[in-house]
Amino acid sequence: TQLAKAHKVTGTAVSSNTTDLGYAGTISLRTGTPIEIEITADMTLLEVAEAINAASGKTGVNASILKVSEGSYQLVLTAASTGETITATDASGTVLEQLGILDTDGAFADVLQEPQDAIFSIDGIEITRSTNDVDDVLDGVTLHRYQATSGGTVTVEVGTDLNAVKTAIVALVDAYNA
Repeated sequence: TQLAKAHKVTGTAVSSNTTDLGYAGTISLRTGTPIEIEITADMTLLEVAEAINAASGKTGVNASILKVSEGSYQLVLTAASTGETITATDASGTVLEQLGILDTDGAFADVLQEPQDAIFSIDGIEITRSTNDVDDVLDGVTLHRYQATSGGTVTVEVGTDLNAVKTAIVALVDAYNA
């Protein structure tokens, strides 16, 4: 019915990704445990993205910079996992607000994509997962979902991988003979 999607938000455009921004403070990002990241006034947009990405293993939030046009760069924050919601706050200072990520009320100013879970059904039973790669519904089967089908049916045939069995037997015989 629907694919899982990652949460994506963006800020306002800045004229250079290599010029010091002049913004200082501590930002807090997370999809799970909040992590504080120190931003200094001499950091460029590239360096802010690097600082966010250096903590992405803990925060679950990745940063990228889009060159919209000549002299127009935007910071994009993306949840590392589908179905997860990004939480961002200015712990001290107003760095995220100055970057246009947050509005004056502390809400995201520009949400590019809302997070959502995957919803699909097997044999008429509706199933929800936070990812499009599902390996816990049918024992021994991993489903990789690439698009939603509205009202349609997809037939999946599951069988034994005889080539893998043959390869394993040949490897065993070769090893025994050696």
